[in-house]
Order: sequence, then C-alpha cells, then structure tokens
Amino acid sequence: MRHYILCLVIISLISLPAWGAPRVGINNSGAVYETIQDAVNAAASGDTIKVSAGTYNENVTINNKALTISGDYCADCITTGCGDTVVNGGGVSYVFQITGNTVTLQRLKVTGGNHGLGGGIRVLSGANVTLEHTSVFSNSSGYGGGAYIASNAQLTLNQSSIYNNTATIDGGGVRVWGTLTANDNDSDIYGNSAPNEAVEKPLFRKIYIPNVWQP
Repeated sequence: MRHYILCLVIISLISLPAWGAPRVGINNSGAVYETIQDAVNAAASGDTIKVSAGTYNENVTINNKALTISGDYCADCITTGCGDTVVNGGGVSYVFQITGNTVTLQRLKVTGGNHGLGGGIRVLSGANVTLEHTSVFSNSSGYGGGAYIASNAQLTLNQSSIYNNTATIDGGGVRVWGTLTANDNDSDIYGNSAPNEAVEKPLFRKIYIPNVWQP
C-alpha cells in the first residue's frame, strides 16, 4: 500500500505543469507557446497574446496582424500581477518589427535591441502601434535608438516611457518620419543620446535634444 501511494504521488508530481517557467498563451485557449514569436505566428487578427513574467530573448516580427501583446501574466496566462515581462533583442537585431496593422504592446519592457533603423521598435509602413504601460530602454541604432517610425506609420504612447537609448546619427529616443503622439501626461521620452539635434515635441512634458528627431 505504501508503495502504491508513493507511486501515485510521483506520477502526480510529474504530471504537474511547470508553472514557474515563462509561458505564452493566446486569449484563454489553453494553448502554450515557448516564445512570443511562436504565439504571433499562431495567432489570428484580433487575438491577445498573454505573456507570463520572465525574460524572452527574441526578435519579434509582426506582419499584417492586429494583435495585443500583453505582459505581467502569471504562468497560467490568465492571472496578472506576477512581475516584469522583459523582451530582450540580445544586441543582434530589433526587438519588435511591426508592419501593416494595429498592434498594442502592453506591460512590457523592451530592451537590448540593435538595428540600423530602430533598435527597440520598428514601426513600418501601415502600422499603428500603441505602447501601454511599456518601457523601451537600453536599445541602440543608427537612426532611432528606442523606436523608428516610418512614413505612413504611427506610434502612440499611453503611460509609457522611452529612455536611455542611443543612436549613432540621430533620434536617440525616436526617429520620426510618420506620426508620434501621446494620450496622457505621464508618458515621457528622456535621457536618450545621439550626436545630431532633435526637435522638441510639445505633446510630451520632458523631451529634450537629442531624444526625438523629426525632419
């Protein structure tokens, strides 16, 4: 009897999910993905990708899908409030590249990106991207250390910050060809560096040269 009970306990423990490991889900489907990119590939427009707390070393590409990518989830991908969700580009490419649709990045920390045009977030043609409660920091680029906004593209900040990014040419924080806006008084772009001057943006409280460059 003791051996039987012990076997049941062992089987039960083996069957338990690895709740402590970073996990990515879509809506409340119950499907689990190891990476954000895998979830993006599987998702349909209108889906919410729920990312548990942890660090994801990725370079995420989103093409023509309307998605919300939301962090701070617990490992069940249902409950929130479990800590920082960090997406790190690893210094090899951008962290996020978004083209052709409406995307919201929510409760994320975007860091470690390195790309010639937009180290942290590349907002390309036709994209309308909103950052909500998201921080973009410690990324680097030639143009737009934190973010690069192409023509016919828009980036909106909502209680979000872009700071401590670097560009070797201009736009340490953001390089703007399209549109940059803010929905609140708490969003900020500050502490970025680039050799060329920037244009101050009155929508933000504390934007100083060389944080934003716009022709």
